[in-house]
Amino acid sequence: CNCNNHQYPNTTCDALTGKCVCTHHTTGDHCELCSPGYYGDATLGQPDSCKPCMCPGNVNDMNASALVHSSLRTCNTTSATTYVCNCDPSYIGDKCDKCADGYYGTPDNPNVRLRKCQWCDCSNYNDGSCDSVTGNCTKCDKFTTGVKCQQCMPLYYSPNITLSKQCYRSFAVVFCCCCCLAVCCCCLLLVVCCWRLFS
Repeated sequence: CNCNNHQYPNTTCDALTGKCVCTHHTTGDHCELCSPGYYGDATLGQPDSCKPCMCPGNVNDMNASALVHSSLRTCNTTSATTYVCNCDPSYIGDKCDKCADGYYGTPDNPNVRLRKCQWCDCSNYNDGSCDSVTGNCTKCDKFTTGVKCQQCMPLYYSPNITLSKQCYRSFAVVFCCCCCLAVCCCCLLLVVCCWRLFS
């Protein structure tokens, strides 16, 4: 049998087909290929000839929760020594080591326990982008502000920004003071009525 030294101990290949029962993360009729999620040259015949692709969600990655579907925990080998990961849509890069637009996180930082890419939650008040590391929303619109565009800007208000999805111009009160010969007279002027600026 030619199993490239990857057959299970005390086993032989199929007597009719010659197909091997493979181990060491190899596959193929003669254990000549690396299994999905592994790369290398299985024909070298060493126990570690096939090494795990260090992609988010791989079995040896502490960030396994980053990917849900096992079919995505694979890589495409470009040679016996290099590979490109099949990334979840929230990741980009050859090793899925960056977050895609609309997501944030630090998937390339092994010192961060939860480093998966998470969706930018900007309350639908911007173009969907946020700071790629912190997740803070950077381009709030519709007169909103805050790290998640969850508040109205000064001089704007909303009865319930989560439900109404809009901010309105507030009432503005201005003090008008006139002073002459050390005598001042002040009055209140109601300047702006509340009106709807957008739907």
